Formats: sequence, C-alpha cells, structure tokens
Amino acid sequence: MSRTTTSDRFAPGARIGDYVVDRELAYEASSIVYFATHVVLPRQAHIKVTHPGSRNAAIQLLREACILEALSHPGVPRVHECGVLPDRRPWSAIELVPGIPFDRFVTAFSDVSHEQQDAFAHDLREVPCATRFERTLVRAGFLASAGTNRLAAELAAIHSSLIGAAAEVPAAHARFLRRVAAGRPIALVSNFDDGVVGRQILERGGVLDLFRVVTISVDHGWRKPDVRIFADTLDQLADVSRMIRVLGAIIVHAIRRQSIHQPRSDLVRRPGDGDEEHLHVRPHTITDPRRQRERAQSGQHHEYSKDVREAKLPHWRRECSDIRR
Repeated sequence: MSRTTTSDRFAPGARIGDYVVDRELAYEASSIVYFATHVVLPRQAHIKVTHPGSRNAAIQLLREACILEALSHPGVPRVHECGVLPDRRPWSAIELVPGIPFDRFVTAFSDVSHEQQDAFAHDLREVPCATRFERTLVRAGFLASAGTNRLAAELAAIHSSLIGAAAEVPAAHARFLRRVAAGRPIALVSNFDDGVVGRQILERGGVLDLFRVVTISVDHGWRKPDVRIFADTLDQLADVSRMIRVLGAIIVHAIRRQSIHQPRSDLVRRPGDGDEEHLHVRPHTITDPRRQRERAQSGQHHEYSKDVREAKLPHWRRECSDIRR
C-alpha cells in the first residue's frame, strides 16, 4: 500500500482493500472520499477513509455504514464492503449512484423554464410538470431513458405537492366568489401544470363547489389566453346550465301536474249482466277551482288534454331536443 510522502492521503493507483484509487473526490472534516475501482469485479465505488487519530470519526463512519446496510431503497446507496487499514483507520466502499451536481441541476432547470416561457409566446400548448423535469434531467446530463422518466415523475410529484401545500385561496377571494356564485353560474380557467393539485387547492380553500366548470390547462391541452380553452369552458358551462334548466322544468312540470290531477284514476266496479264485473276508469278531474270554472263555462271535458300539456312547457321540449342533438 503506497501513500504520498507529504500527507495521509492516498495517491492514484494506491490500494484500499480490493480497490484501486483513481482520484480523490472530497476532503471532509471527518474523512476523505476517493473514487476507486475494484481489482476483480467490474465495479466502481466511493471509498471513504477517516483521518488518523480521530476515534469519533471512526465511530461515525462505521455507524453510517451500518445504517446504509440496514436500509433498502432505490434512492439509498448500498455498502459494498467495510474494513480497517493497518493503521486502524476504518474505511467503507459505498455504491456509486449516478448523479449530477446540484448547481448543474438548478442551472438546467432555469434554462428549461426560460425556454418554455419563450415557447409560450408562439405556442400555447401546456407542458406537464413531469415533462419539464424530464427535459431538465436530460439537459443536466442524464440519459433519456425509462429510469430518467421515472425520476422526473417523482420530482414532479414532490414539486407539485410542495406548491399545493403552500398555495391557498385568500379569504377575501373566497367571499367574493360566494357572492358571485349565489346569483349566476361561474367557471374557472387556470394555467397550471398539475390538474389534481390545482383542484386540491380549490377544495382546501372551500371554493371548488362554487364553480360549475373548472378547466385547468394541463387537462385541456391549451393555456390562456388561447381562445380554445375559453370556448370549450363556455360550451361546458352552457351545457351544464341548460341541463339544470331542463331538470328544473321537469320538476316544475311534475309539481304542476300533481296539483292539477288526482294521484291516480279511481277504479269503480260496476256489476254487469250476470256474474261479470267490468272495470270503469273514471276520467281525471281538475281540482283547481279556477280551471274548473273556466272549463265548465267553455263546455270542455274535465280531462288533461294533449294540447294543454304541449302548451305548458314548450321551452322544456326545445331544451331536450337541443341536448339530444
């Protein structure tokens, strides 16, 4: 085992256990980290060696190795080996997890975000949050692969959850929306790259149920101010309002008809010739006194004619025809 003559650091080519040092990566307060290659296996690892004469650092390194060995998670590096040098300094070989410096990730994220904003100037198609993180990782040096896509999806989920937890609907805005929704139907059009989190923010603020239609750009595909997202939202709002009017008309029609007619026809048994009995259906009668007088004066029969039914709710029939088309 060879060492430099000026310090306790290992030079490239030195042996630590079954690993050959390639280069030094970091000089920490309690240890030195090396990039090394196994002499037999096709494996590269980070070798961490404590400074000489530091008992606390030695205990800390061994404790860290035990904790990593006990954990089993794709995001936690494994401990390949652990040992003690002849000068009684402990060392550990930790799995090399592919990654990039955080400052490179931040720079890539900023570049992708600015490029996306510039693209919105001439193309208002929404970009999902996971797609933005995928582009960031590739820009930072990751390969475009299924693993990168999974990592991007995890980062997007964390990003959206943090935004959702921090965002809130101001109380003054909620009061204003309740006043408006009490008098007319309202809809919401929002530029947001996570539809689920966007609705959770509205629900937590107690205003989600005030909107008859909620359109979020990532679900629709287009962002404001593109006319398509507004046109589709207005169409949905009109359909909902039309359906509510139709249902209301049906309910009113049923109530009026119930008030005009008896609940059912009275069945009266009349004895016929011999032992036969015939069922006679007594015609419906109008219970409203004003209508009885009008029909008595005009000589009309006391039955609810088709002409009356057609005249009562012509708008209801037109609405139903519109919906069927």
